[in-house]
Amino acid sequence: MNESNEMNANKIHQDNFTKEGLKQRNGELQLAHVDQEKSPDYYRNLFDFSPTSYITLTDDGIIVECNYATANLLGVEHKKLAKKRFARFVADEDKELWNWHCLLAKQSRNNRSFALSVLRDDGVPVYVQLNCIVKQAVDGFPLFLVTLNDISSYKQADEALRIAAVAFETQNGIAVTDADKVILRVNEAFTRITGYIAEDSIKQTISILSMGQHNPSYYESVWVTVMNNGYWQGETLEKRKNSETFPAWITLTAVINKEGGVSHYVCSLTDITAQKQAEKILLETRHRLENQVITTKEELEKVKKETADINAAITVLLKHQESNKAQSQQALYREVEETILPFLKKLKGASTGRVQASELLGVIEANLLQLVSAYGRTGTAPSALKQLTPLETQVASMVRQGLPTKSIANTLRISEGTVSIHRNHIRKKLGLNKTSDNLQIYLKTLLDD
Repeated sequence: MNESNEMNANKIHQDNFTKEGLKQRNGELQLAHVDQEKSPDYYRNLFDFSPTSYITLTDDGIIVECNYATANLLGVEHKKLAKKRFARFVADEDKELWNWHCLLAKQSRNNRSFALSVLRDDGVPVYVQLNCIVKQAVDGFPLFLVTLNDISSYKQADEALRIAAVAFETQNGIAVTDADKVILRVNEAFTRITGYIAEDSIKQTISILSMGQHNPSYYESVWVTVMNNGYWQGETLEKRKNSETFPAWITLTAVINKEGGVSHYVCSLTDITAQKQAEKILLETRHRLENQVITTKEELEKVKKETADINAAITVLLKHQESNKAQSQQALYREVEETILPFLKKLKGASTGRVQASELLGVIEANLLQLVSAYGRTGTAPSALKQLTPLETQVASMVRQGLPTKSIANTLRISEGTVSIHRNHIRKKLGLNKTSDNLQIYLKTLLDD
């Protein structure tokens, strides 16, 4: 009896266990069914909204599907990317690289990882890292599964580092120190200028260049300026490794970290020995020119004074000369008046009744008086009358005295026609081309002036 009861109890327990198991299994199946129903949408959302750019391409590069990150990266509306050839977004300079990696991926079926530039729809280039693997599709055709990551910032940082490296090796000597002014790095120009190679200068303070020409307070003020303004510039006298001194233009710049403190200092120095030598030559030249100007001014003043003295002396001489001329003229006139004119007057008196002789003596007297009055003077009359022949001069003298043509002809023993010819020649030579010009009046005016 007892054995029968125990068997019944065991059977009931097994039945209960089986029911609980079936119930639990049924629950698991229901959950699996729910997961199965939601998995397509769930994983589609994971694909579409993933921050990583995903693209599926056919074996000839046509976009089958992509997520929103890809659309944002390429700057194209998501639904418009399907069936477009991906190569159209690859920069021209990288198309060959893209085709080469696609070919290798097809051949090896291994993952390919490489970087290239793609162009957004607005033309802006984006540098991306691609990971590409080939998978066999259900229909048997291969598909390219591609991920893209924008590494433009890393590319720009790398470019900035390369530019900084080139800039560091500039013609100026550069030393980079830590916040305690201990040298961490120097460039080749620093070594060339100072003679300190990297091994000599690293772990030394920047003060190794100082020759101590200033007191400590000066250097303290320099670093205070760097702390307040972020930099300091100035001309100093520095010392090379061989103790030779040289003038330098120094720029000290503080590098500020994110916390606002100084993390490094950059010291830039330029050897300005050549400039100082040029300045010295220019200064010496300037002083020499200034001295020459002063000397020239003094010489000019001296010449000016000497010229003034000479002019004064010449003026005095000219005045004496004019005075001497006047005195000589007066003496000559007095001599002619006292010794010659009386005799001419007696001859004229003795020639009364002889008209020709009287007229000739009158001409001699007038010419003699004119000669005396013109003595010592310069004028236009002599030069104007020099172009006349001797006979024309005699005719002109008699015309001036008012003698008629007949008297001139008788006196000179020539015909009246010849006198007329001479008169015409005289008029032409004196420029009297108009018939209204009176020859006698012109000759009087010419000689009186």
